[in-house]
Amino acid sequence: MTVLALLTVSCNKNRFDFSELNSVEVSGQWKLPIGSTYITLDRVLDQLAENEMVSYDESGNIQVSYRYAMDTVVTGTDFMHFDDMFYDVSLEAENPYPFVLEEPIEGVLHLEREVVLESETLRLLSAKIRSGQFLFELTSTLGNIQEIIVKSPNIFDADGASFERSIQLDGVTPVDLSGVHFEAQEVNTLRLFYEIHYQAYDFTAPMFEFYGSIEVRDLMVQEMSGWVNSYPTDYRIDSAFSLPFDNLQGALNFVDAHFVLYTRNSFDLPCLLRIDTALLYGDDVENVQIFDQYPLSLYLAYSIDYEDLMDESLHISLNTGLQALLSSGTFILNPNGFGESVTIYDTATIGIAAEGLLPMKFNIPGVMYNDTVDLDLSEVDAPDLIKEVQLTMIFESELPFNLEAQFFTTDAETGMVTDSLFSNDFLIHGSFDHSPVSTESVVLMTRDRFANLMATKQLLMRLVVDTGHHDVQLNLQDGLRLTMKADVVYEGDLTDLEK
Repeated sequence: MTVLALLTVSCNKNRFDFSELNSVEVSGQWKLPIGSTYITLDRVLDQLAENEMVSYDESGNIQVSYRYAMDTVVTGTDFMHFDDMFYDVSLEAENPYPFVLEEPIEGVLHLEREVVLESETLRLLSAKIRSGQFLFELTSTLGNIQEIIVKSPNIFDADGASFERSIQLDGVTPVDLSGVHFEAQEVNTLRLFYEIHYQAYDFTAPMFEFYGSIEVRDLMVQEMSGWVNSYPTDYRIDSAFSLPFDNLQGALNFVDAHFVLYTRNSFDLPCLLRIDTALLYGDDVENVQIFDQYPLSLYLAYSIDYEDLMDESLHISLNTGLQALLSSGTFILNPNGFGESVTIYDTATIGIAAEGLLPMKFNIPGVMYNDTVDLDLSEVDAPDLIKEVQLTMIFESELPFNLEAQFFTTDAETGMVTDSLFSNDFLIHGSFDHSPVSTESVVLMTRDRFANLMATKQLLMRLVVDTGHHDVQLNLQDGLRLTMKADVVYEGDLTDLEK
């Protein structure tokens, strides 16, 4: 509503730029800096443009919009991973030569260890691994170990070759899993085979024994096929904004306001959005609830791009002191838990965007607007012969609201109010049928009151905006024309002034 400053431009600019005045009407001997000008809303749009919430539609109707987005409330990487796991390894095989041999004999032991990837969320039949490690550790009482090879019929390298790695004895062997994929016959289960090449000569113990561990570390899944359990993610939005209603105090009753909720769900899974809180708040003003009751439950279908989830038309009252949006709740991916098998990627996301659109279409019972008007009449001669000045102000308004106006002169040093321009608040009638409406007022200024005006550096402006019970729409072409006439009444001999 800063647009109401169109009666005179902002105090941050030169409000009395007389180069724009196109006519002057004066009676008497003295030309005062008065005249007429016409200002439309698009002339002051540069002030509004500093607020990114202000825009206008194709017809020039001004609107206030606010959008907040959280593109990655839920991502596949949030749950498509496994906590680090540690497995003890204890393997043994019968010694086929429990006696001292005359010649060394080479043999191969085939031992198996199952690894079950533990997760409350994922049940995998197949997966491509983005990153992670196996760490193998193995030791043995059998001293003549030539080579240990770990294989798996479930795991395949990026080129499709079966997984096969050589590990060392009596040490830790890290194996990078980036880019590998696996196919499991049983959910989350990998089969690992140890192929141990040894040489037997004088090992007489009845059993070959091996001890160690397998550690799974930082295992991140890039793509998976299987089942996903219900997965909740809490969200909270607490975002400040600045309404473009500078210097206004009070409530604005907006008509045809829209609240639109957009969501995106690129998982091939249903999702439930439960909104527990959604409100606007500010200091020392009452909160404005966006919805009538909570929690509000909404279901998100599969969509690659943002789609409308809700588009509510609201008739709301906004206090100009509101400063922030607060919303909180929970996204529940696959709310019914394990169901049909799916294929998903860790790049899948769930996003949410909220947009409030307020056409400057409102009903105002009475809102106070305060501002200042810079004034400098230091170059205006005001001889003692001036007895009084009759100031006529004619307003032709295309604005769709009434303005109850008052201007106050102030002391240049203290800023204290010294006088008022109107004896009573002056009503400038608005136009509610797109036809200009003329309002005229005559202000009689005595010598003392004119002296107050001459001494003023800033006029204090107070406007009360009233739409007269109409639902009105602001447009860029709406304007206000102001014409000022001054009749000067002298006392004394005017011929002295011509000398």
